[in-house]
Order: sequence, then C-alpha cells, then structure tokens
Amino acid sequence: MTSVNFRESAALALVVGFSTLLAACTSPQDSGSPVKTVTVTTTAASSSTTAAPRSSADSGCRAPVVALDPGHNGQSISVFDKITGVEMRDYPNGAEDADVFAVATTAKRALERAGYTVVLLKKNTSESVTYRQRVDRAERAEADIGISIHTSPGEHSVFDQRLGGYREGTGADGQTLRVTFKNADLARKSGRLSSKFATARSQVEGRQVNVVQNNFGGRAPLWAGDLPMISLISQKVPWVYSEFGTVDGGGGSNPIGPTGRSLYARSIVAATKAAVPNTCE
Repeated sequence: MTSVNFRESAALALVVGFSTLLAACTSPQDSGSPVKTVTVTTTAASSSTTAAPRSSADSGCRAPVVALDPGHNGQSISVFDKITGVEMRDYPNGAEDADVFAVATTAKRALERAGYTVVLLKKNTSESVTYRQRVDRAERAEADIGISIHTSPGEHSVFDQRLGGYREGTGADGQTLRVTFKNADLARKSGRLSSKFATARSQVEGRQVNVVQNNFGGRAPLWAGDLPMISLISQKVPWVYSEFGTVDGGGGSNPIGPTGRSLYARSIVAATKAAVPNTCE
C-alpha cells in the first residue's frame, strides 16, 4: 500500500476542492435541466492568503475590524461577477444614498473612539462600486464583520447569510443561472452575529428588530431570490445586512431626517459592539 504524508494529502485535497469549485462555476447541469447552478462555498484552505491580524504594540491584543457598507451607488451599474456569474446590479436611490453614508461615517467615528478598526466600503456618496469590489475591500482589511447599511420605509430588519439562500436570473450567456450559498461555517457565524445585532438594535430603537429572510421576487430587473447579492458573494467575511425605516415613513428615497440618522447610527454602533465586542479596551 502506498503511503501519502500529510502535506501531500492536504495539497491533493486543495487541488480537488479547487477543481470542483471551478467546475461548479463554469459547467451547466445535466442536459435535462434548463437552469445552470453554482454553489457558492469555500474551504479552510482559501484563508491561507489572509495576512497576519493587527495587534496592539503594548498588549498584543487585536481589536475587531469592522467593514461598514453604506448602500447603493452614485450611478446605475450592471456587471456580471467573474467568480459566481451573478449580475451585480445597483443604482442610486434618492435620499437613501446620503442618509446611509452619513450614518456609516457617524458610526465609524464612534466605533474608532471605542478602539475598533473601521473601514468604509464606499469613499463617498457619488462613488460607484460593485458588490465584488466591496467584498474585496472588506477582505483586504481582514474584517471580522461586514455590515451593509440600508433604509426602507416601514422596515426594521436584519438579514443574515442564510444557508441555502440564493439568487436566480439571466446570466451573461443568456441562460438562467441559480447561485446558492452553501458555506455552512460562514452561515453559522453570520447567523450568530445577526442575532446579537438585531437584539441590540431592538434595545436602542425601542422596537422589535428581527433576523428575517429577504425576498427579491417581483423586483425585476433584479434577480429573484432571498439573499442580498453582497451576502451571497462574501465567502470569507461574515455579513450582516441591516434595514431601517422611521415611524413616519422615512427610508429609501424618502429622507429619514437628522433624528432618524442619529438613531440609526447609535443603533449600528451598539449592535456592532454586541456582535463583535472589543476585548482590548
């Protein structure tokens, strides 16, 4: 019997895993099905490119790194992701663009005062950046959590990276493509963080904020499904997707106003601290 040492086994597993993922991203299903499917997942081997975590020079303690993602774009974009094949469509959404950027910058300052490392995934309200670019920025920052900040009238919910979540639509080749999230480890992390995030938001906002499943059906030309695109694409950073609306109908293209901005920022800060506590303080 031929023996294989540990390094050879690990290398072989990595090659096989990569080949399987590549095949899933490029090959259609059996000819009997008109829908191509892509499984979005990753293995522990993919984390090997992550740089060493930041540490305090005095204590060696690493403060949490938070990626804040103020939603929407300065102009409409539609680009197919080269890795998953999904259509990354985004657009300006009136008052929401300035509202969520103001909330993100306010939350950033507060978290930094509390010792967190914070990166914004958009430079300003007019910048147009794809979901893949946002995820790449979060990964380069070695973020412990990604938080998408959005507003919508009457909405006060949190969406996690739910196992089996998907998006489906017409791919770049004109065929129907269904992309499914199957990263079980990341789904567990996102679920745990999202639960803590929602609980803290409930306490600050004085209303019930729940972790729920999204629904993009009937919103053409957006792809159908139940998982935000950025949550589907992120495979290293656990993601929390936050929606907020004021009691008077503010949110989305309707301004949430200074009071709404202040409340949402305080809610984001408290929820972030609850989800990823800074033990280096």
